[in-house]
Amino acid sequence: MPKLNDDQLKELKGKHPDLELVLLSSDTGDEVVVRAPSRAEWDRFRLLMNNDSRKMKAPEEMLFWCLLWPAKADLETLLDKRPGLAETFASGVAGLAGAQKDVEKKVL
Repeated sequence: MPKLNDDQLKELKGKHPDLELVLLSSDTGDEVVVRAPSRAEWDRFRLLMNNDSRKMKAPEEMLFWCLLWPAKADLETLLDKRPGLAETFASGVAGLAGAQKDVEKKVL
């Protein structure tokens, strides 16, 4: 999949001036640009994760909700070749929502 170029980034920033755009890169060199999920999207993701028949697709669905680049069809083509990237990139999106494995603790 091609890398995001400067012209594409400028276009994305023009289309979404109010959003924080985040580039996620995998070890395979693939990239996506996403935004953080809204609270409602996060709630919907959590509901999907608790639905036995849909939880396998929940990370991929959240990724697509927050995807800004590439086009959905291009990412679907990539996921046909490397399906595990859906969870890799969805993990990055979850981090933007504040979901973290560790949190700093300090006794006061």
